[in-house]
Amino acid sequence: MPQPSLQPIQQATYKANATDFIVNELLPLDFTGEGEHLWLHIEKSGMNTAYLAKLLSEWADIPLRDVGYSGLKDRHALTTQWFSLRIPKNNYRLLSLHR
Repeated sequence: MPQPSLQPIQQATYKANATDFIVNELLPLDFTGEGEHLWLHIEKSGMNTAYLAKLLSEWADIPLRDVGYSGLKDRHALTTQWFSLRIPKNNYRLLSLHR
């Protein structure tokens, strides 16, 4: 049976793996070590920003509204992203990194 158009001469796969698409978020701030925000620079893959923010709020035992981030990053990519956790009175010293 005749084809309505020619067959493609090449094929390509676009963004097949998370490492095919890499996003590194830069934050042009100087941190003073003072105040009530703990800043975390996190590398993630296979997880969307909103879900990670929820996990961070549970880990730090703070309301989700106290987790800040700039923009949403692709779940199907290897990304780094900055998060700020509002933890009043420097209570972040009480957080365990091994929870």
